[in-house]
This record gives sequence, C-alpha cells and structure tokens, in this order.
Amino acid sequence: MAINSSQLDHAEQFDELQRHIKSLENGSADVDCLQKLAMFSTLYPVPETLSSLSQDSDFFIAGLPQWTIPKGNEFWAKERSCDRLFEALRRFLDPSKV
Repeated sequence: MAINSSQLDHAEQFDELQRHIKSLENGSADVDCLQKLAMFSTLYPVPETLSSLSQDSDFFIAGLPQWTIPKGNEFWAKERSCDRLFEALRRFLDPSKV
C-alpha cells in the first residue's frame, strides 16, 4: 500500500493520484484508495501560508529561490487535482447517502 517517491516517478505518482480521484468521483473508492490519497497528502504537503516557510523547508524544490511555488502546490494544482479531490471527497463522504 505504501507509496514511495523513489519507487514511482513524479508522472506515475500523478497518474495514480488521478485514478484515485476518479474512483472517488464515480463512487467506487475503497479503504485502500482513501489510504493512498492520504499518503499522497503526506508526500506532497502544501503549507498553510507561504510566509511560514523558510528556505530550508522541504516544501521547496532544492536550489530555487524562496518565492518559488512549493513542490506540493505544483502537484496539487495540475489539472485542478486539489479542487477535484476535495469536491469528490465531499460528495463521497456525504452523510445523507448513508
């Protein structure tokens, strides 16, 4: 179940994320899917505010200036993944469906 960034390259991880979001969107997600989505959140964290970050932060891509977009933001912004995931989770976990 564990996703390791050394096992999958960035593109493969993004493709896997998209598959899990689609599972949520079509209502076929299971516990394994939700666990993997949680792992992606750990692998690609997004800070609450950019002002709280330092140059040493793991959120920044090594060697780039501090004002650079954090790497977690890049991952989640592509194809509106964060928005799609949030909306899919909201619908999937809707208590009125129980």
